[in-house]
Amino acid sequence: MMNEPHGNQPTRPLPDGWYPADGRSSSPQAGPPPRQQPPAGAPGPQPPKRNRGMIVGISALVLVLVVVIAGVGSELYLRHRITACSEKAFGEVTGTSTSVSLSKTPMLWQWASGNTPYFQVDTNDDGNSDGSPHMSLHGRANDVSSKDDGFSAGSLTASGSLPFSRVVDLSNQGSGSGATAGGTDQSGQSGQTDQSASPVQIDKIVGDPSAGTVTVNASVTMLVSIPVEATVTPTITDGKLSFKVDRASALVFGLPTDVAQSIVDTLSSSMFPPVFDKLHFDKLAVKSDGVDFAVHGQDVLFNKETLGPTSGQTNSYSCGV
Repeated sequence: MMNEPHGNQPTRPLPDGWYPADGRSSSPQAGPPPRQQPPAGAPGPQPPKRNRGMIVGISALVLVLVVVIAGVGSELYLRHRITACSEKAFGEVTGTSTSVSLSKTPMLWQWASGNTPYFQVDTNDDGNSDGSPHMSLHGRANDVSSKDDGFSAGSLTASGSLPFSRVVDLSNQGSGSGATAGGTDQSGQSGQTDQSASPVQIDKIVGDPSAGTVTVNASVTMLVSIPVEATVTPTITDGKLSFKVDRASALVFGLPTDVAQSIVDTLSSSMFPPVFDKLHFDKLAVKSDGVDFAVHGQDVLFNKETLGPTSGQTNSYSCGV
């Protein structure tokens, strides 16, 4: 009997672990192994546990972000509110745009502690576009603390220039600190302020740099309004500013001492509010159209009495948090 061709021989299953030489499997490809069922009474498969640590971490991060966003919003709001109020108040006094800078310490901390490390005020020295008179002021107050009726500065330095035209405007607007009912004597001591009691209206002020004097043209109301002229000399003695009357006349007649003193009171109070009485004058230079000044002081109080009313309704001492 002839042997059948090799290719026609029936295939026989091979023992486990043996494979045909041509690499083909001797049995159909097996599928995935069947899922084993747990024994009766055994607990079923448990769902995968969530990473509780990750959830707690994400929740904490979200909470921190909310707090940070709220803090940043409050910081920006409070800083803008106080600077805007202060810039408006100082702008009403100086007659020009004024910038106010506060310490970078967080505003909520400053409010909670009642202390501001520093407070900087700077006017725009380029002048007003309409050419109106304005004051130049550059000042810094350090260690500022809140008070019931205002605030105080542990130390203060300031310098600037004050045009006489601005003094005239302030005096006629009732923006000066007030004429003193008791008068301001030639030593610079002042009494209680009372602007409404002043019979003097300043019309014009001219300075003489060479003589260091200031000539004031004003109207004094007694029974009638009388034009008067007074020449005064501002002097600094031990850091205190005072004004001495050199000459005063009404038409061709001399003026009584109390009337001449009223002119001095109105001039001094319109130039510098009462807070300057507590400051040390380092400089006062007379120019033809104004004066240059520089001052410093310690433990300076700012409130309604020391700053006086302004031409507007905003006061820097009321611009709190």
